[in-house]
This record gives sequence, structure tokens and C-alpha cells, in this order.
Amino acid sequence: QVAVPSSVGGMVRPVTGADVGIRRAEIRPGLREVIICKDQEGKVGLRLRDIDN
Repeated sequence: QVAVPSSVGGMVRPVTGADVGIRRAEIRPGLREVIICKDQEGKVGLRLRDIDN
């Protein structure tokens, strides 16, 4: 499992429950755009974008 550059300018990589970044994550109030996409191989991805002003 390797992080790869995405065409939208971010990084795309697998996320698991054992991911240290998820355990350290801090959820804060705000507005976010959530995009769920599926590729030709059937893999599902999630993209979050902060839209606060």
C-alpha cells in the first residue's frame, strides 16, 4: 500500500483502522464537501474538502 499523487493535487492512499493518522485526528466544527468515487476496478475513494470561509 503506497501513497500516490492524485490528479486533483492531493495524495491518495489506503486508510485502515490501524492508521496512526486516524488515531491522532482531531475533528473540528466546519463545513466540508464530501465526494465519494469509485474507479473502474471497483475501489471506492473518499475526498474531503474544507469549504469554510
